[in-house]
Amino acid sequence: MIIFIVPIFIILFFNSVFIVDQAQQVIVTEFGRLSKIHTNPGLHFRVPFVQSIHYYEKRVLNCDVSEVELTLGDQKRLVVDVFARYYIADPVLFFKSVYNQSAAAKRLKLIIIGDVRDILGKVSLQDILTTKREDIVNEIHNRVEKAVKVLGIGMMEVRIKKAVLPEENNEAVFNRMRSDRMKEAQEWRGKAEQTYREIISNADLEAAAVIANARREADAIRGEADASAINILQSCYSKDKEFSELILNLESYKKTLGNGRVKYWLSSKHPYFNMLNKNMLNKKEAL
Repeated sequence: MIIFIVPIFIILFFNSVFIVDQAQQVIVTEFGRLSKIHTNPGLHFRVPFVQSIHYYEKRVLNCDVSEVELTLGDQKRLVVDVFARYYIADPVLFFKSVYNQSAAAKRLKLIIIGDVRDILGKVSLQDILTTKREDIVNEIHNRVEKAVKVLGIGMMEVRIKKAVLPEENNEAVFNRMRSDRMKEAQEWRGKAEQTYREIISNADLEAAAVIANARREADAIRGEADASAINILQSCYSKDKEFSELILNLESYKKTLGNGRVKYWLSSKHPYFNMLNKNMLNKKEAL
């Protein structure tokens, strides 16, 4: 008799004892109805074959939403990859609403996808690519957090890991970007060309002004020199008239007869040759 009682006792003992890990929380149900909650780690007991135990995580859980293609507020198509981190805030409500973690993950994915489509459907691609992205992500997080609160779930964060254009749109987008960059480059070239012409024009004006001033100063200096030379000649002429006439005649002969290339047909009695005729007469008298 004891041989049969001992194994039964052992079976009943092991079916009545369960361990709660520090990273777990346990709900005990009796015929499907909530009986107890164990959140403290340690050894606990239940009524075998009458009470059932359900383990839930205390730790933060991950929910990776697969790539979702949607239409933005500016009618552009976008593929987003969303990542969420959550925890079981109320195990009783969690048990009653979703029952287990697998069902909770499916419900959470559907809620996240719906809120992401709704919020991103009201914004433009430019908003997602700028600093407004943080505000958009916060709005998604707040809406998801409010929606899953009735499921006994608390949200740590909701993040957009990736936001890219659909594959079929890449070429069109790249061509548009290339066209925009070429247009911008052309505008910069036009501005540079205009600046270059302005610099050249200003430089030409400054050079012309400098040359004009230099010529004006040169003419003034030349005029002063000529006036000074005339004054000197007049002074010399007034002191020795014959010597001055001699110098003037020699200069005249040098300019007109010195190169030998020009021929003049003049009478020897022409006044222009008075000085030469006078010299010739003096030489004959000397002989």
